[in-house]
Amino acid sequence: MKKAILIALICFATQHVFSQTEEAENYRAVLKDDWKMQSAVTDLSPGKAISAPGYQTANWYNVSVPTTVIAGLIANKVYNFDPFYSRNFDKLTDGKAG
Repeated sequence: MKKAILIALICFATQHVFSQTEEAENYRAVLKDDWKMQSAVTDLSPGKAISAPGYQTANWYNVSVPTTVIAGLIANKVYNFDPFYSRNFDKLTDGKAG
């Protein structure tokens, strides 16, 4: 009986050693806004250059995530029609085709 009480006491005493602190629970990095999007056909820079701090994204589209490429282009008014209406999806152009 003494052994069981001792084990329970040790478990209770060390319980908050392994629990998260309040600070860790309240920290949340929100990565929703201020993203940029550009076609790899338009910007031929390698990924290493694009990932570097200070890379110029002046001609890139501003987007919020989560999004899709088409939704990002619609938000930036690249298309003057709703591609999801009727057969308008067929009007979308491929950047590689010109």
